[in-house]
Amino acid sequence: MIYIVSDVHLGPTSSLKPEIARENFITFVNGIESGAHLYILGDLFDFYLRKGNKLIFGDKYILELLHKCTRRGIKISVFSGNHDFWLGNCLKSYGIDFIRFKREIKYGNKRLFLSHGDIFFKGSRWISLINWLSKSHIFYVLARTIPEDILFNIIKFASSHERNPIHPINPYLDFCKKNNYDIFILGHYHTTDIIKCDNKILITPGDFATKYTYLRIDDKFICLIKKNKIINKIRI
Repeated sequence: MIYIVSDVHLGPTSSLKPEIARENFITFVNGIESGAHLYILGDLFDFYLRKGNKLIFGDKYILELLHKCTRRGIKISVFSGNHDFWLGNCLKSYGIDFIRFKREIKYGNKRLFLSHGDIFFKGSRWISLINWLSKSHIFYVLARTIPEDILFNIIKFASSHERNPIHPINPYLDFCKKNNYDIFILGHYHTTDIIKCDNKILITPGDFATKYTYLRIDDKFICLIKKNKIINKIRI
């Protein structure tokens, strides 16, 4: 069994009701059975920063929870997002698989392409600037020199003004048409969608933070689930 969740945006800088998202995420993770594989498609945290051994922005309890899941036989893979791009070394210290941008997986006879997705479509100039800065090593170094209260306000402001508008057409469609995979599963775009694109399928699971949506893949179906109820499914 595979579970896929995206855009949880945990942490006090989030404008997406992070306390509720945290409770829902803990319940969700604790309900995953041994032997399953959980993919988190980026933006687990609304912002991540570490100074030496001190976690400034992040959530130690959540990291330890994921580590405990690996000890009870659940494989966990976490993608970098534009909000928590520098999370990799921390995850590795907890024994959690980290994926920088994208991964192809085979499931049965299908090729699935997984990614946070922010690098595959352009938002506004403001959003593009924020995304570029968040991945800049210079920004990450400078952020560690800024007083925590000031940095908190900067990140909270940027986060609240960074939401992508809803497009009349899914912005990933062009990317899907130009690439040869059977199923594309992409985060970042917080809208929930399952779209047929030529002979391919494009899925955006939506943000877990406000929608509590995720995907479950078994031998026959990809199920889109909201609050533990299947709201859509496609045969693999």
